[in-house]
Amino acid sequence: MPRSRAAPARRMILIAGATGTGKTSAALALTGRAFHVHVDDIQQAAVALAFPFIREAERFNWQAWPEDPATMRLEELLAHCARERHPELAGMDGDLVVEGAILSQDWFNGPLMDVLTALARPGAWTRHLLWIAPDPAATLRRIQARAALEDGRDGEAARFPDLAAVLADQAGYARSFETPDAWRAFADRDALVAAMDAILDVSGAPARAATSGRGRSPQARRQDSGKQ
Repeated sequence: MPRSRAAPARRMILIAGATGTGKTSAALALTGRAFHVHVDDIQQAAVALAFPFIREAERFNWQAWPEDPATMRLEELLAHCARERHPELAGMDGDLVVEGAILSQDWFNGPLMDVLTALARPGAWTRHLLWIAPDPAATLRRIQARAALEDGRDGEAARFPDLAAVLADQAGYARSFETPDAWRAFADRDALVAAMDAILDVSGAPARAATSGRGRSPQARRQDSGKQ
């Protein structure tokens, strides 16, 4: 009897980047080809649930988390919030593109990747870690444009009133990576989307896959990173 052939591994693409760098728009370029997980939704829900008295404006502040995340049932918390925000992930059969600034932190992205693979249909996965770091002037223009077009962006625009603020944020974000060598960096959205196209094109040349570990305490990097 011929041996049954194993199903090909699905792809999980993680996109990290500082505020306004184009993570979400790059992920949306894969609409119809990969399931999109906007980590901000899960992160904000997790902080609100774990720390109910935190100010709403601080829900994206990494310093909201305890010095040692091992003191929390973090995977359980993220699983609860992922099921709440993305119920369609249950039994999902397909590729994933996951984007968010906090993904530079292994203590967060390790448990999150475990949660997402556990929710989806069982099977093998390859993980691809991509980091977008575009021209700061382009980032400033994007921040200003979406503040004018989208509700709730006034605080973000106030945080980044000029190019100097964007440069400082991007420099701090670059220092925040716990395992920087595991990430492939891209200078613009088009190059990032082309790399993701290659990853999802099974007939193309395979891109480097990487698996992120849990890393060390968020306090180890957060002094430089601040709010993302």
